[in-house]
Amino acid sequence: AKSAILIEARSNRVIFERKAYDVRPSASLTKIFSGIVAYEEYLPSANVRILQDAYRVNGSRFQKFQIGELYTVEQLLHSLLIESSNTAAYALSSVMGNERFITKMNEKAALLGFKKTALFGPSGIDEEGSKTSAWEIAKVGEYLLYNEKLGEIMRKGTYVLYDAYGNFKRKVFTTNELWGIEGLYAAKTGFTDEAQGNLLLIIKHPVKANEFLISVVLGSSDRASDTLKLLQLVK
Repeated sequence: AKSAILIEARSNRVIFERKAYDVRPSASLTKIFSGIVAYEEYLPSANVRILQDAYRVNGSRFQKFQIGELYTVEQLLHSLLIESSNTAAYALSSVMGNERFITKMNEKAALLGFKKTALFGPSGIDEEGSKTSAWEIAKVGEYLLYNEKLGEIMRKGTYVLYDAYGNFKRKVFTTNELWGIEGLYAAKTGFTDEAQGNLLLIIKHPVKANEFLISVVLGSSDRASDTLKLLQLVK
């Protein structure tokens, strides 16, 4: 990995870091901020329609939604954070307007004290320039420890997706190759050709009670393997 960090969340002890403050493309780790804004600004039961702009954002070849479908915010959060859907990201941002939503994302990053994170869209895939650092992603991992609902979503391996009317649509599968690892609390992946593999992983500490490990790798050719190597540092 180009950048990596492993920390104990409660004690704030850094176990390992390499180029953790370097700026790197955030790719779909951007969706963590989209999820936080959607969760904090919207009612989970609020309805969101899939509009054409959200539908076409990542091309019809990979499209899993249809124009005009209606979902709740909670349903789209599952698609956003488990299968890393770009369409879900843009659908959620459309509720308040894409520009305002992105402003809220950057305001949240600023409130958390981040200096390296700059977000230019809700997905991290279709827009250019969204960036962050391993250190700041680790810090947003700490924030997720206090948000039990998002943590619950981000540790799921699968989710049965219904629309707002209760109609079955499909089964959602996680993009996290390390799903099922012991003590998993939350995870989020990211990948673009420019960014390469990104992965935030939060697990319960294998030794210390009430402690969590937060691992971040950015720019990896094998994000799962690099993450496991970091976790092996903790005995």
